[in-house]
Amino acid sequence: MTDFPQNGFLYIITGAQKYFDEALLSVRSIKAQHSDAHITVISDVQAISSHNPELPALVDNWMYRPVSDYDNWSTALVYKVKYLTSTPYENTVFLDTDTYIAGQVDTLFRFLDTYDMAIAEAHTERTPIYDVDGQFYKGYYAYNTGVIAYKRNQRMNELLDRWYAIYASDPIGYESDQPALMVALFEHPVLICKLRNNWNAHIPYYFGVSNEVIIFHGRPDNWQRIVDEINSSDKSRLWIPELDMCYFFARPTADFIRLIWRMLHNLIQRRDRANPIHRRYR
Repeated sequence: MTDFPQNGFLYIITGAQKYFDEALLSVRSIKAQHSDAHITVISDVQAISSHNPELPALVDNWMYRPVSDYDNWSTALVYKVKYLTSTPYENTVFLDTDTYIAGQVDTLFRFLDTYDMAIAEAHTERTPIYDVDGQFYKGYYAYNTGVIAYKRNQRMNELLDRWYAIYASDPIGYESDQPALMVALFEHPVLICKLRNNWNAHIPYYFGVSNEVIIFHGRPDNWQRIVDEINSSDKSRLWIPELDMCYFFARPTADFIRLIWRMLHNLIQRRDRANPIHRRYR
């Protein structure tokens, strides 16, 4: 029987090749911060036939779990929730494939000395949450399940099993796995450490942050440019995704000028996309 360390990282990957390519970048970002990190991949593709042959060489444990019928994005989310309980670690940090780690993450594991789970809010989530009896809970919105630190114990296993049962019963109706988790929490509450955006900065959307962002979440063309922009200061700032920039409240005049410049730049780009002949001769 293989011995596993107490703490480790988990990816659950199924579907198109792009998810394996994303995971390779994410795994490399972990290794850049923690060279001794232990990483497990659970996938419907065997390591020897992986869509990206570099990925198996970087991970420590590859668990093949076939999927009977892959239809769409919902199928991949059901697969993800189903196999969260298969982690080989006592303390797990689960990461979506489109995450990028820009700093030390030891603190996430230390949270699990006290809490069952650490997770950030999905701050743009608007899906209303109803319990199993159909009662609506105003102001009760989902967590973002792209970054989850969790402990392996009876409470968490019961929650994860119920989350899977609820979501698998109606993946289309729930739209994503996140509202289903909130319903499962009604029946199986656990002790949760609610993380700030520093631990799950979801860059397709607006968010406010102060201090260093450690885990980024999204699909930019250039991760380093995004990391450098957001972490160029530890002061309070607002991420503006349409402009690929942060507005820093501590330097309002300079950033207001930068904001106007970015807006004009974007307007020019949109005009050029609508007029390819003009773009060709610029």
